[in-house]
Amino acid sequence: KDFQHALDAFRYGAPPTPDERSAIYHLIQRALTERVRPEERPRHLKLGMGGLAVIEFIAQWGMLHHATQCEVPLPVSTLGMLEWLYKWGALTRPDYELLRRAWELQYHLRNRLNLLFDPAPDVLPTGEHLEQLAHSLGYSEPALLESEFTECTSGVGEIAQRVLGVCQ
Repeated sequence: KDFQHALDAFRYGAPPTPDERSAIYHLIQRALTERVRPEERPRHLKLGMGGLAVIEFIAQWGMLHHATQCEVPLPVSTLGMLEWLYKWGALTRPDYELLRRAWELQYHLRNRLNLLFDPAPDVLPTGEHLEQLAHSLGYSEPALLESEFTECTSGVGEIAQRVLGVCQ
């Protein structure tokens, strides 16, 4: 337990300074814009607008700002961090629920794509591959999967804009 507290103090220390916040912001912007072609961003599961990386950045950003106040061992998983941030009042219930839903959806999509296709795409597919993916996940129509994906990623993008100031 003492080791965990020492590790958390090292990991989180004090909240980021303005210079550190600026450097983190620029790192996030680069990660989300330089590694994925613009036409892939709306459908990229990891690095797209509202993708898994954005959710992870939101969770890590929140922990950097709020974990310094905590005396209990802190979570290290993305979902654990989101839950901790919600329980400590750093995320609203609607934001927490949307981030969790979006993370779970995209996590399941990536896993299923790895099972269905070789090589697995990093983007939500279109056409017959989308149809195959949707049916394998229990969606009656591919449009329902696409609609849920768009709703989740749009919501994550709005939260990212509010929390991180990141424009995608």
